[in-house]
Amino acid sequence: MALSIAGTAVCSVSAIGCVFAGDMTAVFLLLGICAGIGNGIVMPTSDVIIGRNFRLYRGSGSGIYYTGGTLASFAFPPILHLLLKEYGFRGAFLITGGLMLNGLAACVFFGTPPVGDKCGRTCKGLPTGDECV
Repeated sequence: MALSIAGTAVCSVSAIGCVFAGDMTAVFLLLGICAGIGNGIVMPTSDVIIGRNFRLYRGSGSGIYYTGGTLASFAFPPILHLLLKEYGFRGAFLITGGLMLNGLAACVFFGTPPVGDKCGRTCKGLPTGDECV
């Protein structure tokens, strides 16, 4: 959970930082490197969280997760074009960074999954598997 929060924060801060960028080199560094590092943190941790929380329906959970990213890649370019036309370069990146900050709220809901034994039964107490019901 903490890694997802950190990665999402890095991505959103890098997009908001583009508002204050003086030239395209700064935009390249912020979006290319900083946001890339943030995405590199978020993507693997999200895969692990889906794998831990959807034990029985891991394929469905992963499918929905990757479908969301694919649909966003189709929907976001026209939205970004409208934002650039309406608010300009700085306004578009500020709104984009704000949209990315919504991911922080989603990361808060990543909890620890229930601990279970090898048969999939939920265990009470410590993760030793002593008292399975």
